[in-house]
Amino acid sequence: MFNTASGTAASFLVPRERITEGIGYFAIGNVLALALGPAMALAIIGDFTRAEFNTLFLVAFLFCLAAFILAIHIYRLGKIEEIPKTVSIVQEKLPPTFLGFEKGVVIPVIVTFMLTFSYASAFVYLAAYGLSKGWGNIGNAYFMYAMGLLVSRLFVGKLGDKYGPDYVMLPVLSLQLLP
Repeated sequence: MFNTASGTAASFLVPRERITEGIGYFAIGNVLALALGPAMALAIIGDFTRAEFNTLFLVAFLFCLAAFILAIHIYRLGKIEEIPKTVSIVQEKLPPTFLGFEKGVVIPVIVTFMLTFSYASAFVYLAAYGLSKGWGNIGNAYFMYAMGLLVSRLFVGKLGDKYGPDYVMLPVLSLQLLP
């Protein structure tokens, strides 16, 4: 629920003319967490002992607690003002839906699902595979993934805002086809 709510809040904060860039920067937090989290976890549970797993869960709890405390203060910090509620949006005719989704989002949702599904399995099982092959610190692979995403996020959003989403999406999607 937080991902949905925070993404919505971010889209209200970013100026329309820089929406692609702004959402890209906003997503950096999620990307870095997904890439650096496994590396940190593997560093903590080096010998796979019960004590190391307890430490891992304690660290995860502390991260969640810190996020909760910071989230409480978002409104107090004045970063997000209350979004005005308008009745006119509800009174307009709603767009046609397919299985409860607005028809315009069905194809992007399918594309996102397929791309995420294709790399998620490799991403999730990379650690187990690396350990079974006797590789060194497999956390470095997650770190390199994070750095690649970070670098790309810093300039791809600007290109999307300047030239349009197709200019960015089509080349990036074609890169997914490479082995």
